[in-house]
Amino acid sequence: MLSNTIPMSDPVSEHISLHKINDTNEYNSLLKELSAYKYALDEASIVAITNQKGEITYVNSNFCKISGYSEAELIGQDHRIINSNYHPKAFIQQLWRTIAAGKTWKGEIRNKARDGHFYWVDTTIVPFLDENGKPYQYVAIRSDITERKLIQNRVEERERFIEAVTDNIPAMVAYWSSERYCLFANIAYRSWFDKTAQEMDGIHMSELIQDEKLQKAELWISKVLEGKTQTFERELAKSGKPTIYTHTQYVPDIQDGQVKGFYSLVFDITDLKKAMDDSNSKSLEISSILERISDGFIALDKNQCFIYVNKQLEKMIHRQADSLIGKNIWEVFPEAVGSGTYLGMQQVIATNEYAIVEDYYAPLKLWQENGIYPSENGFALFVRDISKRKEEEHRLKLMESVITNTEDSVVITAVSDVPGKFPEIVYANKAFCTLSGYTREEVIGMTPNILHGPKTDKVEINRIMEFMRSKRPCEAVLLHYKKSGQAYWVDFSVSPVRNDKGEHTHWIAIQRDVTRRKQDELRESLLSEISKVFHSENLMQAILSGVLYKLVSFGNFKLAEIWLVSTDQLKINLTAKFATAEVALEFYRNSEHIRSFSFGHGLPGKVWEARGPVYWSEIDESDNFLRREAAKLSGIRSAYGVPLVHNGSTIGVLMVGMDYDHEHGESFLSLLTSISSLLGDEIRRKQLEQELEQIFNYAPDVIVTAGTDGYFKKVNPATLKLLEYTEEEVLSTPYMSFVHQDDYDSTLAQMEAVQQGSPVFYFENRVVSKSGKIKCLAWTATPGSEEGLLFCVAKDLTERKLQSEQFREISWIQSHVVRAPLARIMGIVSLMRGDDLSEEEKTEMLSHLETAADDLNNVIAQITMLSKNGDLEP
Repeated sequence: MLSNTIPMSDPVSEHISLHKINDTNEYNSLLKELSAYKYALDEASIVAITNQKGEITYVNSNFCKISGYSEAELIGQDHRIINSNYHPKAFIQQLWRTIAAGKTWKGEIRNKARDGHFYWVDTTIVPFLDENGKPYQYVAIRSDITERKLIQNRVEERERFIEAVTDNIPAMVAYWSSERYCLFANIAYRSWFDKTAQEMDGIHMSELIQDEKLQKAELWISKVLEGKTQTFERELAKSGKPTIYTHTQYVPDIQDGQVKGFYSLVFDITDLKKAMDDSNSKSLEISSILERISDGFIALDKNQCFIYVNKQLEKMIHRQADSLIGKNIWEVFPEAVGSGTYLGMQQVIATNEYAIVEDYYAPLKLWQENGIYPSENGFALFVRDISKRKEEEHRLKLMESVITNTEDSVVITAVSDVPGKFPEIVYANKAFCTLSGYTREEVIGMTPNILHGPKTDKVEINRIMEFMRSKRPCEAVLLHYKKSGQAYWVDFSVSPVRNDKGEHTHWIAIQRDVTRRKQDELRESLLSEISKVFHSENLMQAILSGVLYKLVSFGNFKLAEIWLVSTDQLKINLTAKFATAEVALEFYRNSEHIRSFSFGHGLPGKVWEARGPVYWSEIDESDNFLRREAAKLSGIRSAYGVPLVHNGSTIGVLMVGMDYDHEHGESFLSLLTSISSLLGDEIRRKQLEQELEQIFNYAPDVIVTAGTDGYFKKVNPATLKLLEYTEEEVLSTPYMSFVHQDDYDSTLAQMEAVQQGSPVFYFENRVVSKSGKIKCLAWTATPGSEEGLLFCVAKDLTERKLQSEQFREISWIQSHVVRAPLARIMGIVSLMRGDDLSEEEKTEMLSHLETAADDLNNVIAQITMLSKNGDLEP
């Protein structure tokens, strides 16, 4: 094998030894491949070639770029031109020993560029050997690792900084991987476990900590490896070392959402714990006392910040002590700035003397009595909740104000020792006297029974007495009576009054006048009852008597009458009356003859004339009341009359009689007016119903109410007569069954139109009676006011239709049959006027004339017979 040197365009190519190449094509191919390798190497790396002496014989462009030197400046120089003096001589000597021995050297070298900055290169130096195995040149291939080295240096610096910091903080610090291997531990941590840095590096937790202790820490370790910081206190004990009390934190190391490990920070708080225990033992007795007192207690430092709060105060302000300690009192309660407590505190600061203030804190609705005491280190506040006392004071003031100024009646009574007896009244306010009509002097010493009357609910009174017997509050609605005897309704409540010992000493009763409300309720009930009476099927006389009975019972009247104006508007007549049993006999027996009045006469006539309410008092003595003798005998003292009005017209008068003699108030007149207004409308409605019923029953035309279900709902007598069926038969048969078959479709179409809401004003059809007669009817049909009903009226056209048919037949006979004999008669008469007829011819003409006259007579007889025939057979 021969070794040859092939001349190329650069030193690398010039010194390549090749085997003998026998073929030119093979040489060119190999040369081309070598050129490609060289190009790739120059593009990707920093390349330099030196001779055996270390002199640079070749550099590529990347070498020039990173070093800042040109190729001319570098060729012939050795690598001391870029030496940074960073590496020791031993490092350089070891490098040259390696490559001089023909071995490849690899390593990282820091060089210095022309401008003075440093750069790092990852270097591989390959020696090229001659045929004797001796290096004759060196090819150095480098890559720039400056950025990586800078990062590595920063990391190392940070690690040194962290190590310096952690080694000097008063805590044991370590870092554990998620697999529980120690990757770092500071001096304090290593010292506690008697380990060197090398021994701690990579040690597993189970090798360092006893199983029993590791098992206790397992809960905290598993939680921190879930990403949750753990904070706890515990004792650490180790053989040969004193037991210490520690505050420990496990902090997770989370990277890209995953827990890579955790930091363990262990602080020795033994001294602090001992100091706290000593302090706690000294303050335990004081705290125990402060926690047992009923007042709230606050200790503030000189900056008025909380240093202690007892449990009672926590309850008062609904805040935990932990949320207050260390905070300024006025920052916690800014609304209290400027309050009595705040001003009291300023006074204590200024005088160094204690102060006691009453204050109200609106956010908590809390009344307090605050004792503020100065001390060497701050202030002590004793807070007493006086809300209940203040509420009681307020309630008493409010009660006093209510009793003296309220519009409601207030009565205070003593407590009765007699079962079933109301206690005596000891106080009554002005409103009670105004409402009842009694003076205060008149009621003091009396019992509430003076307010009861004939219509006061006895059952309700007994219920109230039962509640009072058991000393329970009670409410009721009662009918009371004024001193004058006038009734009024009160909403009544009675409550026991107790002294500070809880002893029952008095009753307080509050009454509110609810007469108007109660009358409205009763009026609505009465009006409803009256409406029900009018909607019954009874005749007018029975209905009006029923209404008067309810009115007398409702109003505590002695009698009531209804007078209706006559149709000719000349008289007003007594139509209905009702009186209580003791009055009826005497009053109406002595006034039987008075049944009507003319306009303007008597109380009914006066009301008719006045068109408004009229009140007559002392009717038993008045000449104007024509039935005064009857009134005197029956005890009737006064009477009211109110008009019964419908659509603005007076149709009658309602009159009520009473056995007392005082004019009622506005509410009473309002009640009578409401009743009379309803009576006017209902009476007129009932009159119209009766009139319509008469029309329905006596009208000659067919009147029916039909349902959309195909059946008649109501038919008048004329319908039954025409169809010759009973009412039960008609109502139970579909109405289309009565229609002539030839008119069925047209009738059905008309009925469907009406059902759709379109009235039909005229259509004709034929119906078949029970006996088979055909009746021709002309209908008018409209939808009824009630859904699902149709109102229909029909007129019987049968006679008219029959007459029309006869007329047409007679007309045909007159126009066709009569003309023939009449024409012969006229022709014969014309011929007989001639003078040239013989006797024989005249005789023949007379014979013909006689025959034509007979024919005409027969036609006339036929017409007469047809005109007399009134029935059409089917």
